[in-house]
Amino acid sequence: MAKPTRNHQRDVAAPARAPAAHGNAGGLAEAFAWLSLCVLIISLTVFKMSNNDIWIHLKTGETILETWKVPDKDPYSFTASDHDYVAHEWLSGVAFHVVYAAAGVNGLIWFKSGVIFATCLALWGCCRILKVSPLIQWICFTGMLFIGSARYLERPHIFSYLFAALYLLCFTAFRWGGRSRWWLYAIPLLHIVWTNLHGGHYQGIFMLVMLALAEGVIYIRAHWLGLARDAALPTRDVMLIAALPVASMLAALVNPYGYRLLTFPFELTGQELFMKSIYEWQSALFPTYNLSSMFFYYIFWTAALFGSFLLIGNHEELRGGLREGAKAANIALGVLWLIFVAEMASVYKNNESISILARHAPLWYGAVLLFLVANVHRLEFQHAGIVALFFAMSMRHNRAVTDCSVATMPALAHNLQEVAARLRGRGAAPALQRPAIHGVAGAVMLTLALFTFRNSYYFGFNPSSTREMGFGVASNMPIGAVDYVGRNGITGNCMPSYNAAAMLLHRTWPGVKVAMDSRNDVYGAELYQEYTAALGGGEALERYLTKWPVDFMLISYSFDRNIAFFKYLDDSPHWTLVYFDDRSVVYLRSIDRFSGIIRRDGYRLISPATATRTEITPDDAPGWLAEADRAVAAAPHAWSPFQYKAKALMVMQRYDEAEAASRQILEMNPGAYFAWIDLGYIAAVRGDRAAAAAAFRNCLALQPGLRVCREALEKVEASR
Repeated sequence: MAKPTRNHQRDVAAPARAPAAHGNAGGLAEAFAWLSLCVLIISLTVFKMSNNDIWIHLKTGETILETWKVPDKDPYSFTASDHDYVAHEWLSGVAFHVVYAAAGVNGLIWFKSGVIFATCLALWGCCRILKVSPLIQWICFTGMLFIGSARYLERPHIFSYLFAALYLLCFTAFRWGGRSRWWLYAIPLLHIVWTNLHGGHYQGIFMLVMLALAEGVIYIRAHWLGLARDAALPTRDVMLIAALPVASMLAALVNPYGYRLLTFPFELTGQELFMKSIYEWQSALFPTYNLSSMFFYYIFWTAALFGSFLLIGNHEELRGGLREGAKAANIALGVLWLIFVAEMASVYKNNESISILARHAPLWYGAVLLFLVANVHRLEFQHAGIVALFFAMSMRHNRAVTDCSVATMPALAHNLQEVAARLRGRGAAPALQRPAIHGVAGAVMLTLALFTFRNSYYFGFNPSSTREMGFGVASNMPIGAVDYVGRNGITGNCMPSYNAAAMLLHRTWPGVKVAMDSRNDVYGAELYQEYTAALGGGEALERYLTKWPVDFMLISYSFDRNIAFFKYLDDSPHWTLVYFDDRSVVYLRSIDRFSGIIRRDGYRLISPATATRTEITPDDAPGWLAEADRAVAAAPHAWSPFQYKAKALMVMQRYDEAEAASRQILEMNPGAYFAWIDLGYIAAVRGDRAAAAAAFRNCLALQPGLRVCREALEKVEASR
């Protein structure tokens, strides 16, 4: 062959310059996609702090750093002070307190966002080792983030997402990224940290057990059945992976409580009373969780996850009847997959105590067995094992849905990559250029992020519910009531609401101790049942107050109010309401050290917690107005005091001031239909029938079919 000329060489080399320019564009497009992912993570993780448990963790972390000792007896209550307190998430508390001390609540919110970003970074590492295309990565990240966002809270469980991803990264880097055993050696060391951060470290143990079993099955398949020989690891590596669960369990003993920390998660989950009553410990099929957006997204995730396993690999290694049998079995499995997806989808918004999916559980166990038998020759048991483990956990407890989406993300991405490769090989899928992939994916993620910022994240579609976006503490926390207690130096024993105690302890302990908080393991079933019975009022409350020396109460009443409970307090000469806002009330016992506060702040007329209709007479109206003005001054950002102020002003015929108070309510609470009722009556008294009709229509827009609004509107329209 003739030697090519220099000009010929230049012509041949010329096309190589295009990828260089293409590479610059690809780099910018990839940077845009990563930026969009960061914005999406922010939109799904940066929101007001709304969980009550964080305050206990902060206080425990603070105490540990001050004393250099983890607690062993409960320091926070007066009812369980002799009970053991295993602060099994003590290291999380320390980490949270360090961040809080440096940057406050907003720092904790950003820290949580950083943990989720680090989780995504570890999963990206897995996908890169598995050679997953960028488009598939971005799709999977988006689905995972939306599924899990409801549980991206400032709580220790976020560390389990990160460490699950790190374990997957270590295993993936060893298995498919070069076989360096140092990746496996790192896992027991990581397990020491995970054990002290969160009880979810047992998920890591289960993962390791499942991976060890997977490698064992692959080894047997290769050496006994002669199938997929290239997929099997050497004997030494299989033995090393099999040793990881044991090594990690031994590493878990490196904690302040020794073996007790390892038994504690089973003690906690073994408390049947709490497991049955706490929402997050119910199945993903539970008829309130299945109304949520998380479950809605999870339907698509599981459909893609299970369906993708049917489409990867081939049956070329089998011969004759075995090959035809495997193909026929997988066709049957495809039909079963369609039925499974339909049944999974039928659970959404279903109120049946046992769903059709659960009723057909034996069928699905049989389908799994058929799948294993029909695909033993081609199945990547590592990915299948992780999927089976975490899906089973999500069917047990809905809190594991987020764990499942995190742990199965690399498996889903890998499967989709394999499916896409097969389709491209058959000419059924276009090969997209990387800049286009990154650009389109980045635009979609950015659009979703901006939409979420604008409209908030939907916890549920039916009924519709969204989270409070932004920074600071969410309105479900008893901020005003806790501020009142601290501002007035109120100390002693408090009977708080279950979800209000933690913030109170964080702000006022050791001056204040509580009767109950959310640490179920400390109190046990007997104290919890006694406490919940007392919240029902009547004789149970009287017995409770006789048995326990309660000095004051801080009760959140917005959702769980019990009329009998508050009626007992209002009728009792021993208790006085001294503070209320939209969320909580504070009652003080009539004891000497509270006498000055009671004289100054005690309410004699207003009783917001009973929520009963009370007629304000002209003679009583000045007294109601005085108490309402005092309530407004004590809780200026609450709308409920303005409600009493508006009513009193209407009785006193001070309509301009009453209208102003009602409009202030609507500024704070646009859903306050009752404010539109008052505005309608005020307009009707003034003779402005058009304004009155408009107000009553606004009321009906918020509360369709509300009788008082409908009748008032009909009366106004009839008189026009």
